[in-house]
Amino acid sequence: MKIRKSGYDECVGFTRLIMTIIGTWPGAEYSQHWYARYMFSIPLFFSMFFMIIPQTRMLLHVKDDLNYIIEILTTADVMIIVACLKLIGVWYNKKDLRYLLNEIEKDWTITEKEEQHVGNAMWENVKLGKFIMNGYAVLTYGTVVLYAAGMLLLMNSQKIEDFDNENITQSRLMFVRSKFPFETQGSPTFEIIWFLQFLAAVMSIAAFTTFDGFFIFSILHVCAQLVNLQCNFRNLISRCRLTKRTFVQHMRDLVERHIHLQRFTQIIENNFNKVFLMQMIGYSVTLCLQGYQLVISLTENSEQNFITIAFILVYTTANILSLFVYCYVAEKLRKESTEIFYAVCAMPWHEVKPEESKMIVNIMYAAKHPFEITAGKFAVLSFSYFVKVLKTAMGYLSMLLAMKSSHKM
Repeated sequence: MKIRKSGYDECVGFTRLIMTIIGTWPGAEYSQHWYARYMFSIPLFFSMFFMIIPQTRMLLHVKDDLNYIIEILTTADVMIIVACLKLIGVWYNKKDLRYLLNEIEKDWTITEKEEQHVGNAMWENVKLGKFIMNGYAVLTYGTVVLYAAGMLLLMNSQKIEDFDNENITQSRLMFVRSKFPFETQGSPTFEIIWFLQFLAAVMSIAAFTTFDGFFIFSILHVCAQLVNLQCNFRNLISRCRLTKRTFVQHMRDLVERHIHLQRFTQIIENNFNKVFLMQMIGYSVTLCLQGYQLVISLTENSEQNFITIAFILVYTTANILSLFVYCYVAEKLRKESTEIFYAVCAMPWHEVKPEESKMIVNIMYAAKHPFEITAGKFAVLSFSYFVKVLKTAMGYLSMLLAMKSSHKM
């Protein structure tokens, strides 16, 4: 019982904490409370009405100024829209996600009865998942804190254009460039809106990272189970000698386990791939625009540009890390599922009966097809896809810089 509690809790702990706060944790122990049905609407409301709608209205208002358009899109608008999609996706698919949690908890319950190597594989991936999420959280939440600190430094000293008038007036900087249907410069309206926008950004980051966290610990759990399955295939013949069960009985259990893991992975794929498609499109756009904004900021010398450069560097690093993590865990899943084929090949098949060896051939054929995670069924997440997205973003960046140079000429 101790192994199960510490193992399962360590696996889901950080993600469960944040998802419970924002009302999206699908676990049965939380979902039974009446307020769990409505909690997720709070971060969704804050993100929509204090970030997405005001920023989109401002985007339409400055549609002729490329620099302002890029600033609005790269600061929050695109990624917060993706965060809202993640929030809705987790809430909509909570039954499937609850099933995944139940299966993970069952596996940890069984672990205490198994051999040591079974638990070792699972614990190694739990530690890896915690390391990834800790680094991810520092970068993502650090981005919001850094941006807020920079805006506070500039709040009382920066002139910005008031697009409601033809003349440039002295205005206080909002947390993000926004256009509300009411006056926001007076106190305490300005301070309240500024704080609520900061709170909306934090909630959006929470929705963004917990969606990723759920995906990461689920995939890493499957990877650990595949490692255990590889060991079971390699030791199948020796186990037959030590037990009264026949080769066919042992093989049937392993095949059923392989099918179960395949079904588990397919549930993850079905619940995450659509949001991943939107996120990959968002990454291609934002990485391109962030690169453009960075190049423009480096050519100018001002206090605001220094803060902008620092923000872009941290924000871009967080986005690239997020993209890399998706591709890394998907590549790891693909590798471990392919290793099943080689584990079956390593079995001493010459020691079994001819009719039993045919079963080995069948499982080898099934194991040749790796487990895969896709972005909307269009692209398989992998290291090669990670490079492809970066190349695409840099290609768009080169086009923007070329257009800017030709416009100057």
